Amino acid sequence: FRPFKNRLNVILSNNSKIKEQNESNDMIKVFDSFDSSHKYLNLDPKIESIYVIGGEQLYNSTINNEHLDKIHITEVDLECTCDKFFPTFDTFKYKLTEDLQIENEDGPKLKFQTYENIQNKSSSEYQYLDLIRNILISGEVRTGRNGNTISLF
Repeated sequence: FRPFKNRLNVILSNNSKIKEQNESNDMIKVFDSFDSSHKYLNLDPKIESIYVIGGEQLYNSTINNEHLDKIHITEVDLECTCDKFFPTFDTFKYKLTEDLQIENEDGPKLKFQTYENIQNKSSSEYQYLDLIRNILISGEVRTGRNGNTISLF
């Protein structure tokens, strides 16, 4: 394990030796679950984003977590023999918001994709849909020269 410099590194592990080895380092915190780490990290207002950077077991345990706002995926177009893979996820829960492909002359093609959790209450799309739902349920119909409008004010 090589920690990232100048930033807080969080390790998820049930191994007590890892926790003991890193107790004196303020830039490394060890937790036994994503939920416990998430609760701790949310207490610090300086932390804006949390990134889960693998491996397969960690991805599998967090991919359907209710706190997951976005999924950033980098695909490298290479022929490889692999036995570990990124998990599938609910494409009805996530919307593709960025899709960038890079052709390299000297290397493999790269694809960068971002999916946003549209069921997360903090997402802009969820907030918009919630507002529309509220207008349709609680709004007042007003008739004007161009037709009917539903309004909350």
